[in-house]
Amino acid sequence: MEQFVLNVFPNSAVEILTIEYTLDEISFVSLSVYNTSGEKINLLVKELSEPGKHRIDFDLSQLPPGIYVCEAIISKREALKQESKQQMKFAVIK
Repeated sequence: MEQFVLNVFPNSAVEILTIEYTLDEISFVSLSVYNTSGEKINLLVKELSEPGKHRIDFDLSQLPPGIYVCEAIISKREALKQESKQQMKFAVIK
């Protein structure tokens, strides 16, 4: 399984949340945001990604205050089966 690192900052955000992930090899990446009820709020990434560091700035202006979960699912290119799944919570403050 490839090495995968997910980072979400700042953990309590007002306007913009920065999401970074690092891949050691070409992988299929699905990156989504969920509310505490488990509803998918936004699909940020669903693509084959090259190795290296990737950064996404997520606009929070349309989200109400609360706790959310950023979920990343990483699959190897050949198999396209889930290899790694990470979740990070963050708060939206208004």
